[in-house]
Amino acid sequence: MSDPSSPLVHLVHLDIDAASALNDAQIQRLTAACDEVEDAAIPAVLILHLRGTAKLPASACWPGAVSLDLVNRWEKAMRRFERLQGLSLAWIENTCSAGMLDLLLAVDQRMAAPTASVCVHNGEAAWPSMAMRRMSTRLGMGAARAVFLFETQLCCTRMAQLGVVDQVSDDGQGAIAAWLASLAGVDVQVLPSRRLLLLEGAAHSYEQAVGQHLAACDVELRRRQLRAVQHAAADCGHDAPAQMVSA
Repeated sequence: MSDPSSPLVHLVHLDIDAASALNDAQIQRLTAACDEVEDAAIPAVLILHLRGTAKLPASACWPGAVSLDLVNRWEKAMRRFERLQGLSLAWIENTCSAGMLDLLLAVDQRMAAPTASVCVHNGEAAWPSMAMRRMSTRLGMGAARAVFLFETQLCCTRMAQLGVVDQVSDDGQGAIAAWLASLAGVDVQVLPSRRLLLLEGAAHSYEQAVGQHLAACDVELRRRQLRAVQHAAADCGHDAPAQMVSA
């Protein structure tokens, strides 16, 4: 669906049971949502609604009794999601399983209700997912060490302190609408390519990174030149009727 109060974007909403163990349905639904974003005729935004519970049941220990194959497919879905050809936003509320850290660390914009929290583990040890790598490379080794070695629960305040969430709000719908409205002056279509440069830049040497950035600069210069030509043509079209009247 598109939102008339926000820039011209296609909105894809996905509700996720954030208190459940890992399951095949989660992977299929996330993959389908990514497909819808990338198949949209206009720039699209995937909005995740991570809905936890007041208290996690014992069965919610992430990832649960699953096969390594299922874990591998989840990690592949995460990899695809963080490189999505579209923007993404997550809203998290109430107590959620550790798997939601994967999503929060891979999404473009993170918002949380004051009630939000993530159960890192239930007294054994943190699940060794790729969330560990994402947090250490994006938020720092110190934050990752503290969370994955010593903390069992991340409350909303702690997630905001670490940078796991960007904004805390009592009004999720209003916060999401305000963020979408803030995109009005932004060329949303090019943002995924900028994100990719950020993702890959940290893993590459300077020599590798500079080549990618120069290629991106070349594409951007061509895009701006084309836009300037189009604007000039449009201005000429507007001036023509006035010239005919004055004649």
